[in-house]
Amino acid sequence: MDSKPLPLIILGGRDRAGTRLPEAGRDKHVLRGYKALDLRIGDRPLICVLLERLRASGRFGPIYLAGPRNLYEPVVSGVHLVDTDGGFGDNIRAGLEAATAERADQPIAFITGDILPKAEELEQALADYDRNQPLDFWVLTIRAPVDPGMMGESAWKPKYGICPEGEDEPVGVMPGHLAVVEPTHLRLRLLYIVFDTIYRTRNRSLAYRRAVMTRTLMLTLIGNDLRRVLKWRWPNYTWSLVVNGLAIVARLMAGNIKQRELETRLHRAVARERHRKANPDSRGRFAILEGLSLARDIDTEEEAREIARVAAGI
Repeated sequence: MDSKPLPLIILGGRDRAGTRLPEAGRDKHVLRGYKALDLRIGDRPLICVLLERLRASGRFGPIYLAGPRNLYEPVVSGVHLVDTDGGFGDNIRAGLEAATAERADQPIAFITGDILPKAEELEQALADYDRNQPLDFWVLTIRAPVDPGMMGESAWKPKYGICPEGEDEPVGVMPGHLAVVEPTHLRLRLLYIVFDTIYRTRNRSLAYRRAVMTRTLMLTLIGNDLRRVLKWRWPNYTWSLVVNGLAIVARLMAGNIKQRELETRLHRAVARERHRKANPDSRGRFAILEGLSLARDIDTEEEAREIARVAAGI
C-alpha cells in the first residue's frame, strides 16, 4: 500500500532524574542524560542508527528532532532540529508546534529516541495504522511474551492487562513508544501534561501513577473549566477527563479492560468537544501488536549493553 510519508518527531530530551525501577528491576543500573546521544551502537551514537532505520522504512518525512540544538547539530544531518531541553511534555509541545507550523491539518507521528526498532516490526506497526484510518490518535502497544526470558534484560518492565478486540481473555501489554496524532482534533495542552506525567512515572505501579496524575491534573483542569465559565460555556473539561480517566485506571488496575473501551474512553477525554460533535464516528486506536523491539526502550545500563550487542550481531 502506497502511503504518504508521515512527519515524524523524535523525542531526544534527557531524563533529569532517571527512572525509578520497580522491585523486579532493582538489581539494574539506571541510565541518565541524553540517551540518544550517549549510548553507542558500535562506533555510532544511538540517534544515528535510529535515524538510519527510520529513513530506510520510507514512511517518514520530514523528520524533526526535539532536543538541544548545540548537542545534536554536530552529530546528525538532514533533520529539522527543534531546540528544546524541557520535560517530556515540553519537548512534545515544541516538536508539535514546529511540525504543525509547516503542516497544519496533517497527522504527526512521534517516537522516543531511546529505542532501536527492527524494520519488519516497524513495518507491521505502520501497516496497522494504515488499515485503520481515519483516526484521531493511534497508539502502539506490544504484547508481552508468555516467556519473560524473551525480553532479556528488559524482563522487569511493567505490563498491563488489556483484552484485545475479538479475544476473551486479557493479555499483558507494554508501551510501544510510537504514536500518531491529528493535532487539530485533540486537546493538546491536556495531552502535554498527561504525557509528561506518564513518562515521569512510567515504571511505577498503577496506584502510584493514579495518585500523581490526579494531583498534577486537577489544578490545570479546574483552571480550564474556569476559563470556559468566563466564556459562558459549560465546564465539562474536568468532568469528561475525570469520569473517563478514573474508569480507565480502575479497569487497568483490575487487569481486564477491553481494548475498545480503552479507546472509546480515552477519545472522549482527549478529543476536542467540537470535533467529536461534528464527527460522531471519529475514534482513536490502541493497537495491540507483536514487536518487542518497539517495547524495549533503554532505561538501564544492562539493556543498553544487550541491545548494542544484538545490533552489532555479537
